[in-house]
Amino acid sequence: MLEGSLAKTSLGTVFQHIVHQTLTGRLTVRSDGRELLYFFVRGKLQNATKNPDATGSRHLFNLIKGDFLFDEAQDIDSPISPELTTFRWLLDRSLETADPRAMQWVLLSPHAIPQVLSIPIAELTDDEMKVAALIDDDRTITDIVKASPLLERFTLQVLFGLVIADTIRLVRTFEVVRVLVHVLDEFVLALGKTRLTANGAERMFGKAISDAIVDNPQLEYLELSGSSESLHQLRCQFERGADALKILGDLLEYYYKAVSVFIDNAELAKILNGITSTCFVKHLNLVNELRINEFIQHIIADAEPREREQLWSLIVADEGSWNILG
Repeated sequence: MLEGSLAKTSLGTVFQHIVHQTLTGRLTVRSDGRELLYFFVRGKLQNATKNPDATGSRHLFNLIKGDFLFDEAQDIDSPISPELTTFRWLLDRSLETADPRAMQWVLLSPHAIPQVLSIPIAELTDDEMKVAALIDDDRTITDIVKASPLLERFTLQVLFGLVIADTIRLVRTFEVVRVLVHVLDEFVLALGKTRLTANGAERMFGKAISDAIVDNPQLEYLELSGSSESLHQLRCQFERGADALKILGDLLEYYYKAVSVFIDNAELAKILNGITSTCFVKHLNLVNELRINEFIQHIIADAEPREREQLWSLIVADEGSWNILG
């Protein structure tokens, strides 16, 4: 059974989860005194009607107040046979969505990279096809919006619908790389203002990378204060966001412990906490999804290896949750 508030979990995410997990059951949505019912059999919507007004479903994904309940124990008692495929019905409802908050909750980040899982091309209109054709496993959502010959809102609505229908997934490796490299940049700069000096901070970081490259050759592409191109090249070295966090995070931890020989731990902790408190607030969704705050605290607390292993197992397990991270 799944239940929650639409103020905390978007309805688009709920539909995406049901479709992705091929669940069977009844979804009840309550909002503004209305109760909407949706019946699923192995992730397929049974009452997908051509006329959304017949079920009160028009502008469905604009709902951001109310609650939902998905009960797998409920019998599928809908008298309505599907008049549309689940994909087409979800895309039609997505094209009605005007609330940017509802779309942002599903699209996660302008830096997320859409990757095709399986798009039923035959069911797309010509304009929708123009958007889908821009998905190349490399462009971010921002890149696609800029390249699209269609209006920004329409382009985002199509991407929004493709995600909900579980036909594309959003890979956030670039965002993870960008955030972690930013933390590393700021940490080296901050240490350069201590008695370690700029030369010492950079020299020790170079030594940390040289040691880490032996086991993680991806780090050859890491450049402090690097260009967008260097970030892009580094991002391409990782298949998933969790992989980038693991390798870049381990580098941060190795460097942190190396400089702790010269700087008091309390001062180091203050520096790193100051950097992350400023940086992470701009990326709250990502930080929460990959538990990056918890990871930083493990570095500062000098956690035992066993505790670190448990943390990584939880981070990797979380990638199978509602938001499918790359």
